[in-house]
Amino acid sequence: MSLKKQMILYFSCLMIGIFILVELINGSQAYSLLEKNITSSIGESLGLGLKNMDYYFQNTGNICASIMADEKVQEILKKDVENNLEGKILFRELNKIIAQYSLTAPYITKIYLLNSNRQIMSQEVDYNDYELAANAKESENPVKISSLHQTGYIAGDTKVFSLLKEIYAYNDRTHQIGTIVADVDYHIIDGLIRDFTLPMNGLLVLVDEQEEIFIKETGKNISWNPSKEYKELLLELQDKDRISLDGKPYIALSRRSEITGFKMLALIPRNELVKSIFLQLRMTIFLLFICLTVIGFVTRKIIFSIYGPLNLLLDSMSRIEKGDFNTKITYNRRDEFSTLINGYNIMVVKIKALLEELIEKEKTRRNAELYALQAQINPHFLYNTLNSIRYFAKAYNIPEIKEITTALIQLSKASLSSEKFISIGQEIALTKQYLAIQKIRYGDILKISYHIDSELKQCMIPRFSIQPIVENSLFHGILPKGQGEIEVVVSSRDNGIQISIRDDGIGMEKEQIDALNESLGNSIGKKEPKEDISKLKNIGLENIHYRIKIHYKNGRPQLWLAKENPGTSVYIWIPEKIYGDFPGNGE
Repeated sequence: MSLKKQMILYFSCLMIGIFILVELINGSQAYSLLEKNITSSIGESLGLGLKNMDYYFQNTGNICASIMADEKVQEILKKDVENNLEGKILFRELNKIIAQYSLTAPYITKIYLLNSNRQIMSQEVDYNDYELAANAKESENPVKISSLHQTGYIAGDTKVFSLLKEIYAYNDRTHQIGTIVADVDYHIIDGLIRDFTLPMNGLLVLVDEQEEIFIKETGKNISWNPSKEYKELLLELQDKDRISLDGKPYIALSRRSEITGFKMLALIPRNELVKSIFLQLRMTIFLLFICLTVIGFVTRKIIFSIYGPLNLLLDSMSRIEKGDFNTKITYNRRDEFSTLINGYNIMVVKIKALLEELIEKEKTRRNAELYALQAQINPHFLYNTLNSIRYFAKAYNIPEIKEITTALIQLSKASLSSEKFISIGQEIALTKQYLAIQKIRYGDILKISYHIDSELKQCMIPRFSIQPIVENSLFHGILPKGQGEIEVVVSSRDNGIQISIRDDGIGMEKEQIDALNESLGNSIGKKEPKEDISKLKNIGLENIHYRIKIHYKNGRPQLWLAKENPGTSVYIWIPEKIYGDFPGNGE
């Protein structure tokens, strides 16, 4: 992937990540705030709704208490009333007293009394009505209320709640003389529920002490008794703040009345909350999109201002790679790149001049020395220019260019050194620098391992004795295969140092290896080699073999190849020379 595409991709990912993060944080905060405000508002509304219901039952209880305290009522309850004319007169008198008290509460459908003998003191109510009213459970609440039921004295499907109180004599609070029953019309509670409005299409649930449920769906004015399964599920979940009904998530809020024991449960669909958040964030998303667009245009200009000079350099390098040194970059801006490009133009001119000079010198047959000189094209200028490239790569955060120039600087520095010998550790470091450059070009096609005796790392060997062999193994063995491994082993043997470089590449035929071994054995001592060194594929082996021969005239140095299955091995044996004890000039 090109540098331009990488920069655009990285910037796009960064902007998208920032955008998503900002929206998530904003949405989360907005959702939390909205949920907090809604739950607080609905909680207050639930409490107010319960207080309104409590008012009707408390008022009914107060009316019943006034009736119970009436002296005439107490006197009638103590009498044994017969079903005769006198009894009917007493019933009529009692109903008249009750009517006087209940006229102020039109929502009370009926108030009637029972004496100590469980005789109903009303001709309009039968004992079945009382049985339905008496199903109220024992409760710690101030008001004892029955579940919703129908009565025989009201035609149609009107239902009532029954409030029950026991009546005791004035002079003996332990002696029960009767019971008072007040029926409250269900429609007064139903009206409260219908008038209760929840936001976001929420559901309102009213649960009485007998676990009977009345549900009103906002906007549809529906009130009904749900199925048994639905009721059990709802009762099980009503004390939680998060529930799921019919596969939909809800926020649950509940309040319980201390007077009646009734409980109101509000269910708010969480999906509706999320929708409202999206509506609120729509403008924020729009503004963020505009900001990202502006930033994108500005950054695109910045990216192209950086990539433009690099593209000029890449095009010029491509032409030079093809052998066209008649190239010059024209750059009119006055910025940091102008210094780099001017230096590059000067470098190309000098490289061209040096190449022409080297072509003339290459005509000589001192192939090993001349070949080494060929790699040192105006070294100081190249070294300084590479340092400049590395500086700009670091300044503009281009790690690939920084990495390859750093490695190339180390290799160039090693090739510039006047010292003919370096330690084995330094030679391995140069090899790693070289492979780092090739890794950037070819990727992870090579796996290399080093096995070096620790006491041999400071031993001195001719510079560039291992790296060219590893290079040959990579280009002639691994690359044609596609991928592979190279193993470098340095160990002591026969009072000397043996270096072996083995690869598992495509290898060579035994006849080719024999021919190369013969060529290496005959290459020293003859004034003219068999072929021009620049045309030989085994130039690295010839060069290394030549240099170790001239530096170790009396040390029986050896270099040979061996066929492996798969691949090829190259062996070097030289006399051991430690640091401070090595030939300085090859004599």
